[in-house]
Amino acid sequence: MSAPSLLALDFDGVVCDGLEEYFESAWRTHGLLWGAPADVAPAGLAERFFSLRPLVESGWEMPLVVRALLAGLDDATIRREWPALAPMIRPFMPSRTSAPTPRKIPPAKQIMATRTLLVMIPEAIKGRS
Repeated sequence: MSAPSLLALDFDGVVCDGLEEYFESAWRTHGLLWGAPADVAPAGLAERFFSLRPLVESGWEMPLVVRALLAGLDDATIRREWPALAPMIRPFMPSRTSAPTPRKIPPAKQIMATRTLLVMIPEAIKGRS
């Protein structure tokens, strides 16, 4: 067996700041699951998400943070109640079969979007199809 010619390592959040990618992934995943209110996130939403990122223990929670923010919850409530809020929001995630048809993703962003969907959609949703 020959040695692999490519070694890929993922250091998001370890060697580099992944907050912008985390938000973009969460925004897109939210849009695929619930339908985005617009192609571009509302002003200030990313900054609020960045400040709440330390609450997230697993990648599937990131679209739930976006959902909570868009539902009008204030940051202090989300911080204080996140362990109880996340399980309350998760059951309302639609199944993949009822999610809107994904928009065409430019080729340069397909790899990121594919990884996002694999990482961020909870096992519960993957198993429903």
